[in-house]
Amino acid sequence: MANPRVNLPSLHPAQRRIADHPARFKAVCLGRRAGKSALITNLVCKGAVNGKSIGVFVPQYRMIGEIWQTIVLLLNEIKIEANKTEGIIRLPDTGGRIKFFSLENETAGRGEKFHEIYLDEIAFAKDNFEFQWSTAIRPTLTDYAGSAMACSTPNGISDENFFNRICNDADTYWTVFKAPSSSNPYLPKDELDLIKRRTLPLIWLQEYEATFLNMNSATFFPLEYFLGEDRIPEPLPEMFGGIFAVVDTALKAGATHDSTAVLYCAYQPPTHLQPQKVFIVDWDLRQIHGSLLIDYLPEIQQRIEDLVREHKAKWGSLGIFIEDKGSGTVLLGQSIRTGVYTKAIPSNLTSIGKDERAIASSPYVAGRQIKISQYAYDKMIDSKGSYKNHLLSQIMNYRIADKESYKRADDLFDCLTYSAILACGTGDHF
Repeated sequence: MANPRVNLPSLHPAQRRIADHPARFKAVCLGRRAGKSALITNLVCKGAVNGKSIGVFVPQYRMIGEIWQTIVLLLNEIKIEANKTEGIIRLPDTGGRIKFFSLENETAGRGEKFHEIYLDEIAFAKDNFEFQWSTAIRPTLTDYAGSAMACSTPNGISDENFFNRICNDADTYWTVFKAPSSSNPYLPKDELDLIKRRTLPLIWLQEYEATFLNMNSATFFPLEYFLGEDRIPEPLPEMFGGIFAVVDTALKAGATHDSTAVLYCAYQPPTHLQPQKVFIVDWDLRQIHGSLLIDYLPEIQQRIEDLVREHKAKWGSLGIFIEDKGSGTVLLGQSIRTGVYTKAIPSNLTSIGKDERAIASSPYVAGRQIKISQYAYDKMIDSKGSYKNHLLSQIMNYRIADKESYKRADDLFDCLTYSAILACGTGDHF
């Protein structure tokens, strides 16, 4: 029984079902905001108060901070000795202790002994975690015949993913618990309904319904999201706020798939009736030698000015957004010489991967805020010997977690995700 001086938040029924189950090894697959972190911190605190030695393992060191702070606050009514540098919290009056580990250290846990261990967000551990579990972590339970709980939202279907295997293999020795976000009775139903309407089906199923999906087996962005009724391009408004372009430059000369891609977008500001929208009004895809990219910038600016007049954009040009890396850095540095108005895409967007940007842009696509004009929909050009609509082709062929993505052309798709985040995200880029 937990020390009565520690008042822990009550568990909701789905959490209680997991906590009370007698299984020694529990694999807990929960949707977003279903209460995974609250369940872990509750059980960690109870174990330590009862004199147990507890190990908490997370995929990356930066993830320790939040769970550490929560546990310290929950235990603030009793005497504790907390050393964040060493990653350990001791309870002198009970003999309990809690030790935190980052799985970035491949020997994390080696030499320790625990009554209980908790693997948080374990679906996001490295693919070789099975070996780390068997050689360094699982042995820490031997002395006390201890228990383990592995918690996470799903992260695709892969034989290399430890969490996928323990949840889905027929011969798993883990007792599996699954619960969607809606299992948390404290989440407003209206809010979940709103999220569902603004979330791509694949993302909703994985993140909120806690469903394991092969994310690279289907188009991530169904084309219908970019179109209007009857799956045809939506009519353009009579007037726009402004026009901007996003440029994705080829980083390596002679690369098989890298081309310089440009997406021209018309920005429609939000009103009290609807959020902001972006219409893709033109695009271009070319192989350009690095030394000639500077000469291409005035051409992009001229196209923006033509689109400003054509679409009656009252704010005029909103600029040319370019990645601040590789040849894009050169373009940004030289644009002043050419008199072209350029902006660097924020580093917090350029530093993450393509899949992460696709996921970050998905609420705006699912919310029908990104549209393709009839002109951009009908456009066909030849690039690398292939005559087609490369924009539509890249949208329809993009797959999340595609291990052969290096074979795929996605320069225009990159421009699309940048455009959606820049125009519809929280940043004030215009």
